[in-house]
Parts: sequence; C-alpha cells; structure tokens
Amino acid sequence: MNELQSLKELLAKPAAAREVRDAGRQRVQRTVQGHGPVIRRRRAPWVAGSLGLTAAAAAVTVAITTLGTSAPHEPNSPPSTRQVVLPADTVLLAAASSVRRQPTTGAYYRIATTLTSDRMQVPGKRYWIRQSMAKEVWIAPKGQSWVIFQELGWAPATGSDRAAWKADGSPASWRIKPQDDASPRLAKKCAVAKKLCKDEILTSKPGPRQVSRGTPGVRSLGEKAPAGVVGSLGNHEITMDQVRRLPADKDGLRAEIKRRLPGAGKMLDTITYEAGTGLILELPVSPAVMGAAYEMLAATPGVRSAGKVTDSLGRKGNAVTMGTDGSKTIKTRVIIDSATGLPLGTQTYQVKDGSILDSETVTKIGWTNEQPNVS
Repeated sequence: MNELQSLKELLAKPAAAREVRDAGRQRVQRTVQGHGPVIRRRRAPWVAGSLGLTAAAAAVTVAITTLGTSAPHEPNSPPSTRQVVLPADTVLLAAASSVRRQPTTGAYYRIATTLTSDRMQVPGKRYWIRQSMAKEVWIAPKGQSWVIFQELGWAPATGSDRAAWKADGSPASWRIKPQDDASPRLAKKCAVAKKLCKDEILTSKPGPRQVSRGTPGVRSLGEKAPAGVVGSLGNHEITMDQVRRLPADKDGLRAEIKRRLPGAGKMLDTITYEAGTGLILELPVSPAVMGAAYEMLAATPGVRSAGKVTDSLGRKGNAVTMGTDGSKTIKTRVIIDSATGLPLGTQTYQVKDGSILDSETVTKIGWTNEQPNVS
C-alpha cells in the first residue's frame, strides 16, 4: 500500500472517541520520540511538520498546572447558529496581515506548548480527569536546538469536574484498574492473566523535566536526523537553511508543498492544509513566510471557518478547519489570535457536542532574545 492510499484511508475513517482517547496513551512517547501519527490533528506521519524530541535527564522551571491551581477554562463548543462567523478567508487574511508585524530576528525561535489528552472517568465517581504535558522547543538560527519536556500530572478535566473532585475529598492520585478503561477483549484477557494487567496509579504530581540537546528527532524511534534538520514539510525533512529559503508568497509555498509530494492529485488541498498548519505551528519561519502560509490556506478549497473558540487558558480566537476532512464525527481546528495573527493552538473535538478530546495550547511562539533554561 502506498503512502497516498494510506492517507486517503486515514482521512476517510471516522475515528471513535475511545479510539482517540486510547491512542492518547501512546502520545507522550510519540511526542518525545517525534515519530508516528499525531492524534491531535489527525495527521498522517508523512505530512506532519512536527518537531519531535528525544527524552533525556535534566530539570528546568516550567509553569506547572496541578490539582492545587485554579480550574482550567472549559473550551466552548463549536459556534451556534446565532454567532456571527467570519468567513475563513477573512480570518486567515487578517491573520496574515497581523503576523507580519512580529519580530523577524532573535537569538532563538521558541515554541512553547501545553498538551492535554487522556480524558478518563474516575472509577465509581462522577468526574473526569485529564493528563497534561508541557513542551518547549528552542532553535538557534544555525539550527542547533534544545527541547524541554515535562509531564504535568492529572487534574479534573473541567470546572464542573473540579467541583466533583473537591466533593470527593480532593484526592491527589487515583487507582485505575485495566478493565476500567479497556475494551471488552482486553478486560477478558486481564481476567485470565492478572499478572500482566496490574493496577495503574495516576497522580497529580508533575514528572521530572527532560532536556534534549541537539537536532530534534523527526525520524523513527532511535534514529537521529542529520545536523541542521529542524522538522519536516511534506514528505521530506527540512533544514534551517531550507526553512530560510521558503517562498514568502502563497503560490510559491503551495508549489513547494506540491513539489515535495508528487502524485498527490485530488488530495493536494487536504495535504496543503496539513502542511500549511504544520508550518505555522511547528517550523522556525519568518513572519513573512507565516503570513504567506495563512494566505495560502485562505486560497485553499475546503478550508472552513469554525467560529470564535476559547482555548484552555481562556483566550478567545477565530478557528478554522478543513471542511473536506473524511471524518464527520471528529474534527480538528486551528485557533488564531485575532490581534497578533499568531496561533493559539489546536483542538480535536466531537462534532456532535463540541467536547474536547485533546488539545495543544501555544503559550509562546516566535523569535526571541530570551535564553532557554537547560541547566
């Protein structure tokens, strides 16, 4: 089976909520190693532009969200019919204009995000908990990079869950039995081979900070990319020098993506959307190239407005999604700050009720003269 056929099947398959949630269990490892599909945007690995990272021992100060802090903001559902929804091209062209005012140089390109996944109901209780992780990527102009990663622990998923958690005595950990979050087939196997299915303790305690210095891993487990590689675009790894040479116009960018993915055919619009959002969220591009990427998306058939959306930090922005995506039950939207044009992150959600399955919230992105704390 070729890659194009694999992508077609991936986009045509309506993923179930349990499928997404269960896949979240492997997400930390995939994020750390930089390989495999990224569930949060339902992207195929050959169009992902993610900056992977390799786990290594170290410690750094990262803003930590635990059960003792204020409750996370509940993201809103997709817009109601009464909401005034701006067209996707209006949102994207405005973002293109705003983002070009961002700093064009700096000592590092920084991408700081918080990822959430693994929403799980506490056995025997009426509230849900969710795991979160923090990731920082720092890339120097010559291509050297550092990645800082930390698991932030488990916490009530929403404000209403937090109230139920307090009524439960505000526990700091939970014992989960495999059959509590397993398919019937796995539960049956656990009943037969109990030694292989031990109880798991989920805790609100943050894990150790992990720092990786060197080229971010964008290949399969255990492989390191050549020096200078800072991510991928289309079906190819991309170096810092190649990032600098990316066209700063929408037609040139689309042509470059098409060149990297020959034979895309009817899938070109979907691939252009995936590659374009990956470029905006994950590559150390200039404000001019990021603006061109927004303009390219504005001109891409199938890109739709998702209305005003609130992220997990309570920030409001305009969201866009790919209307021709194969799944009609689960969608992923990119949220954009109306004032700056910078991305606020992504959310994968249930179309029916707007419930968030997982998200990646961008807290800092762009060129900066600040220094990474990698000691």
